[in-house]
Amino acid sequence: VLMLSTQFLISQSSSYCPVGVSVEPRLSQTTLRPGKITQSNFSYYSKWVNPILAKEEDNQKTSIKLSSLKQGSHLHFSDFVANIPAGASIKGIEVFVKGQSTRPSSLSEMSVTLLANNQSVISQNKANSIPLQKPWSANADGSDKKWCYGGKTDTWGIDWNSDWMNAKDFTLEIQLRNA
Repeated sequence: VLMLSTQFLISQSSSYCPVGVSVEPRLSQTTLRPGKITQSNFSYYSKWVNPILAKEEDNQKTSIKLSSLKQGSHLHFSDFVANIPAGASIKGIEVFVKGQSTRPSSLSEMSVTLLANNQSVISQNKANSIPLQKPWSANADGSDKKWCYGGKTDTWGIDWNSDWMNAKDFTLEIQLRNA
C-alpha cells in the first residue's frame, strides 16, 4: 500500500489577525492515493504480479520475485487527484509505503523519485535514504511494516507548484533490486 502525503501552505479566506488587517497563511495537509499503477515493460526487469493491488490497504498485495542481482520493473503510481489550490506553496512531501520482504537484508531501492510535467521534472532519488526505519522488513509479529520517504519539510529538491502536483502525470516511481 502506498500513500502520498503532501503538506502545503495556502492563504485562508478569513483572517486570524485580531485586528483584521491581514490574511495570514495557514498550513494544510492532504493524503493522496494513486488512481493508477503501472510498471515499465523492459524485458530485462522482473515483473510485478498484479501491481494494481498496491492501490488499497486491504491485505491484497502486489508482489515480485527477484533473483540474485536482479532488478524489478519500475512501478509508477499516478493520477492522485490532489486538488491543491492554485498558488499554494508546497513545503514538503512524505511518501508512506507499507509492505515487507521475505529477505529484507538483500532487498534495496534503486529508485524512489517523483516525476512531474510529462516527466521533465525529476526529484531527488530517495532510494536507501531511510536505513533506520529498516524498510522492507516485517514487524516482529510478521505483519507489514510502514515507512516514510521525504518529510514535512522535504521538497525532494524541487520547487513544486500546484499545477504539477494536480496533473494526472504527477508520479511516484519505485524500483527495487536484490543485492
